[in-house]
Amino acid sequence: MRICIVDTFRDHNPASGGHAIRVFNIAQWLSQQGHSVLIIRPSERATSIEGHEPRILSVGAGGRFARFLRAFQVRFFPRMRHFEDSVLMNTPRTLSTLRTHIKSADLVQLEDPTLLGPLLVAKLYRKVIIADTDGISSEVAREMVNLASPRVQPLLAYTVILLCEKLWFRLSSKVVTSSPGDKQMVSLLHHINQEKIVVVPNPFDASIRASKPMARASVRRALGLSAETPVAVFVGDLRAQHNLEAVDYIARMVTNFQSFREHNVSSIRCQRNGRFPI
Repeated sequence: MRICIVDTFRDHNPASGGHAIRVFNIAQWLSQQGHSVLIIRPSERATSIEGHEPRILSVGAGGRFARFLRAFQVRFFPRMRHFEDSVLMNTPRTLSTLRTHIKSADLVQLEDPTLLGPLLVAKLYRKVIIADTDGISSEVAREMVNLASPRVQPLLAYTVILLCEKLWFRLSSKVVTSSPGDKQMVSLLHHINQEKIVVVPNPFDASIRASKPMARASVRRALGLSAETPVAVFVGDLRAQHNLEAVDYIARMVTNFQSFREHNVSSIRCQRNGRFPI
């Protein structure tokens, strides 16, 4: 089967963790099953990585247009790091390139709700379309609205992402979520039949056959945490900038929980377990 994966993420180096390792591992596993897999992503310039599976095609924008998008994003949507790449992946020039690969593919997998251009092209050619979600984008945007002040720009971003997400899920053949909780949330939020939704755990690693269970109490003892201490765990390579930003986002989101405010919790401690500093 010929599979075309379209993403707004620039770096699919597995060492980056998070979304990068999820997409790359899924693509690599599909390749190992005998499928022909192509990842198409944005970049500073157009490049093609051939000779290994999965293949990677990067599409780039002209220097002047890229600078304009970057300046616009910094001015109006400073917290939307992938705004520039989302726009780039929907330009007529990019869609012209994507059209050839989507037309020849048997299945098209889209990794972001803002990929409406590729979605409509795939729909035009009546392809099987997979909406692969690494978390629920609109819920992340909604949290940013709650944390931001003033809220006009984050609210606009949330509205756009929510509408894109709704159309993305509606027009796709299948929706993939990374957890049963996300599956239920997608079903309730967008009124999607749960039979249309499939759970692929995150991070996806086909080489892991079984995990060694460890009791929560023993983990807390090992880390010196009491049974009453609320804990949020983040696993990722902290040398990557987007992972550092994720830790900051999680800390802000956790301290915003209503239950924390009711118990007068005003701060959060970040405890690093590993080699790399925060």
